[in-house]
Amino acid sequence: MTTLHQDIRAGLQKRALTTTGMPSEGSRAFEGMAFEPQAGEAWVRFTLIPTNSNSIVSGVSATQSGLFQIDLYDPAGLGTGGVEALADAVMDKFRVGTRIFQGVEEIKIVGVRRVGGVMADADYVKAIVEIAYSVHSTRL
Repeated sequence: MTTLHQDIRAGLQKRALTTTGMPSEGSRAFEGMAFEPQAGEAWVRFTLIPTNSNSIVSGVSATQSGLFQIDLYDPAGLGTGGVEALADAVMDKFRVGTRIFQGVEEIKIVGVRRVGGVMADADYVKAIVEIAYSVHSTRL
């Protein structure tokens, strides 16, 4: 049996991976898994950040909220257009009000935003998309 956070992570990752332009399978960094980006190739990192759990109805159920952060990387030297277009596509995939069903849970998207501008170093340009979610569950 999966935990609540495993279901939330799986549902959000599954939706993100349907975004047109998302890097291929070998270019995706998942929490708890070894990953080494390949030089000159775009890649993505997914991070689930639970932020709050509030009991409701005498502790029988609770609302879990958090952030799903998607770090998008494109090779340096190609400009920012590619990473910005992918960030926009991710934001469109996670519009406020979107409902994602995973296991017995319904994940509701309550916010989506870009975090800062495009950042650059010698190897990559990076854009961050942050998705705020809420789940009402009895499994807390």
